[in-house]
Amino acid sequence: MKIAHKALLVSITSFLFILSGCTAKDKSNNPSAKKSTPIHNNINNAKDFGKYFILEKRKISQSEFNDVLKKISEINPSLMTNSLPASRNSDGNFIFNEPNLNEFFNVNQIKLLGAHIQEGELYFDRIDLLGIKIKNSSNETLSFKKITIISPKLETAGLILLALQDKKIKESNFNINDILKQGGKALAIEGFSVSTKQGALSIGNIIWGRDQKQEISDFQVMNIEFYGKDNLGNAIEASLSSSTVMGISEKILQNFSSTLNLENIYSNFVDSTFKLYDSIDVNDLQLKSEYATLKTAGFTSRQKGKSGIIKNRYSSSPITIELKNSPPSKEAASAFEAIKKIGYSKITFQYNQESELNTNTNTLKISNGSVSLKDGFDLSYNYSVSNLNNLTDIKNVNLDEFQLRFDDNSILKRVINFYATEVRKTTPDKVKKELATVLTLAPIMTKGLASELTGELSSELIKLINDGGTISIVMQPEKPINLSILTDLQSAERSKEEIGFSAKAE
Repeated sequence: MKIAHKALLVSITSFLFILSGCTAKDKSNNPSAKKSTPIHNNINNAKDFGKYFILEKRKISQSEFNDVLKKISEINPSLMTNSLPASRNSDGNFIFNEPNLNEFFNVNQIKLLGAHIQEGELYFDRIDLLGIKIKNSSNETLSFKKITIISPKLETAGLILLALQDKKIKESNFNINDILKQGGKALAIEGFSVSTKQGALSIGNIIWGRDQKQEISDFQVMNIEFYGKDNLGNAIEASLSSSTVMGISEKILQNFSSTLNLENIYSNFVDSTFKLYDSIDVNDLQLKSEYATLKTAGFTSRQKGKSGIIKNRYSSSPITIELKNSPPSKEAASAFEAIKKIGYSKITFQYNQESELNTNTNTLKISNGSVSLKDGFDLSYNYSVSNLNNLTDIKNVNLDEFQLRFDDNSILKRVINFYATEVRKTTPDKVKKELATVLTLAPIMTKGLASELTGELSSELIKLINDGGTISIVMQPEKPINLSILTDLQSAERSKEEIGFSAKAE
């Protein structure tokens, strides 16, 4: 009986395989998905933030000068008594050289520039802190060559003066929530470094500037270097030449911080014209470890918005990961060896995409999306969704069109050969037949629309596995379809033709 059952199963499988093999060889009239066009944005060099640090000269009267002294003394009496202030003048500038703070906190010089009284409160046009060193009892150190704050908020100026004492800040004087109240028009940090037992981090410059009229900010960090060790004592290194974000929308960030829920996300985007920023540039990123290295010239993103239509272009330079030594854990070592045997000791990939959001019609179009692996594959995708103004449930979103294209550039052959020789200890042809059998039986294991779609896709996948080339998956419904249909294909009361589904290998 058992033998009879096995014979019957083999006969059915063989019949289905032959049938599907014939289907796979038939020429299909189905449409081919679009191959994405490469996108390239030039990576911009570091920006000049000088405009944020230009100040008009200030004059204050003698009485205002005296009020300033009084306010400083009220917040931090020790600053006036334990340091050597330079000559004071009518500009409201105070320079303190080598203030005597405490053994764990040292500052070479403090500049309080443009001090003045506004509505009874103490304000400054600029605060400079030079030669800061902070260390703890474990001899771990944190240092800044210079920190500059332009037009610090009242809370920020008060916190700085409070910190510049000859004693530790009491808990009652400072609440962690005060961090959320900090701010100013511009910030520059030069020569930051921190050293601990685990490693060292240095940053050449951190700069932030705010344009109050346009309600946008610019941010830049330059020359990041990190050195540390993993849990086995092996060296880890990382470096970044620069990262710059220009034209950051303050309005949308404020909206998000006050209304963090899915229902309001889209309306907040629309209110802010969805323009998060003008540009992002990441230059020269490198990571090194005992096991692998990663290098890329950078990433870019460009956004433009006009009349409710926001366009974004994202592109990456080639990202290269080079495998070096096998990692210690069994799982990681297994994956490491498998990747090398497949033929990817050096992995180079790239990602690009364009998008267009129309807040007038509540539609989003993604075009020229691509993920590519050198000597592996090119994956292209394009799609369009609508009804974005009803995001309380993702199932309310409609799919207007979808195209996915996979171009095989040798990865299938590499993976099948590896699986055949290293895992199954057989031939690639036998592995292909086994895969074809599984794919042929796949539609039987499902029902409804899922069975229809699986049937068409399976036959085209068999052709791709046997012959290589390209496979396209396209959905072009006559009318937009709700995403809920795609989340439960077995229960969906639609046909393959109604949702415009097709698959094609060529």
